[in-house]
Amino acid sequence: MVIAILAAGAPTLVEAQGGTRLLRQPGLSANHVVFTYGADVWIADRDGGDARRLTSTPAVESTPHFSPDGRGVAFSSNRSGSSAVYVVPAAGGMPTRLTWHPSAALHGRNWQVVRERYAPLVPHIRHRADLTYILDQMNGEMSVGHSFVFGGDLPDVDRSSVGLLGADLMADSGGWQIGRIYTSESWNPNLSAPLERPGLGVTEGEYLVGVDGMELSAGQDPYELLDGTAGRQTTLHLNSTPSMGDARDVTVVPIRSENGLRQRAWVEDNRRRVDEMSGGKLAYIWVPNTGGGVFAFDRYFFAQQDKLGAVVDERFNGGGLLDDYIVDLMTRKVRAAITNEVPNGVPIRLPAGILGPKVLLINEYAGSGGDFFPWIFRQQRAGLLIGKRTWGGLVKSSVHYALTDGGALTAPDNAIFDPEEDVWVAENMGVPPDIEVGFDAKSAAAGGDPQLERAVHELLQQLEETPAITPPQFPRPARKPGQR
Repeated sequence: MVIAILAAGAPTLVEAQGGTRLLRQPGLSANHVVFTYGADVWIADRDGGDARRLTSTPAVESTPHFSPDGRGVAFSSNRSGSSAVYVVPAAGGMPTRLTWHPSAALHGRNWQVVRERYAPLVPHIRHRADLTYILDQMNGEMSVGHSFVFGGDLPDVDRSSVGLLGADLMADSGGWQIGRIYTSESWNPNLSAPLERPGLGVTEGEYLVGVDGMELSAGQDPYELLDGTAGRQTTLHLNSTPSMGDARDVTVVPIRSENGLRQRAWVEDNRRRVDEMSGGKLAYIWVPNTGGGVFAFDRYFFAQQDKLGAVVDERFNGGGLLDDYIVDLMTRKVRAAITNEVPNGVPIRLPAGILGPKVLLINEYAGSGGDFFPWIFRQQRAGLLIGKRTWGGLVKSSVHYALTDGGALTAPDNAIFDPEEDVWVAENMGVPPDIEVGFDAKSAAAGGDPQLERAVHELLQQLEETPAITPPQFPRPARKPGQR
């Protein structure tokens, strides 16, 4: 593509080629390309032709990106004295500021004006939750993602201890049928599956017809009968038909939460799906957060070293720490290989880990450390980002002082920035994907995962261009001439 830059007497692309690379940070829409040149944002047709300037200020403006419909261009600028995100119509016009980043001036807010805005609500507070709501809204005026209000003088209330069985229960034929039974890991004391205990013999398709002597019908909520059973031995009445007649009894200990079981099932289902779709070539690794999630990464990354590439999944990442350690492991290159004496064994590659191509799945529910992960993944050129733009919160917050009723609210402090590009990282912007793929309800209901499927497709294409590692031929003959 040849683009002539004409406005304001700027040099053409041909003239610029003789020195520093001036055209930077390109972004594409269906019909246009946007880029930075001379610290301003420019736009041109993808088919070529003259470029036109979208911004013209003494400020430094960078990292332009098109909106999904291609009608707007978002970019970073320090025109207001601190880095912030602006959006300008692709057809040209006045930029609009979208974000206010860390500054001593409360991110540009006049706090007396904010106080006067919310003060009329105070006389109407009737519960600590009302006060929490007002404080939360006020804190939000600073446009910082990590803004939380919690605790306080709350009344004691009765809490339910409903027991869960670690299984899907489905209304069928006038009763409650046991669907999928979720399994645990025998070595993991923090993961308990009530129905898979040895000797119980509970199978999918049986009916739960009663609990502790009380009969259960499809017209009842089974969790009403399981209320109060969490953590204590409970008798379940099971039958092959939805009838109490000839039902058998099993004793189980229901659990308070099935989250761990269902999360493990989701991860393992994804791992098996990736393995099947790739013909055994690709690994699947889910990173749940950037705190203890490093253990999940290590477990799945180093246990699948025989794979040629990896789908790394950080969707729903809850954040925690800054995880450049994980990306460092994923960007190491082959240093050596060891022959494998196992029949048909492939060479053992060094360093340890999966050394082939990788993609990172992201979505709008990944944030904080889950924003930094894809940002550093892209910065280190570890692979493509696929999915949806992340949450956008990389200004850390802390509780500096407690409130008089024992509650607390956070205040922003440290922020992440890129010293090379002189921009703040991700706050109020998130990290956009290289390939945008949504996850619609219809696909989910059908058991599909468009984001995961696209990741496998992209990696298999990359593997076609990745040469296999094979040992060199031994010299022939094995003996030097004259040796016996």
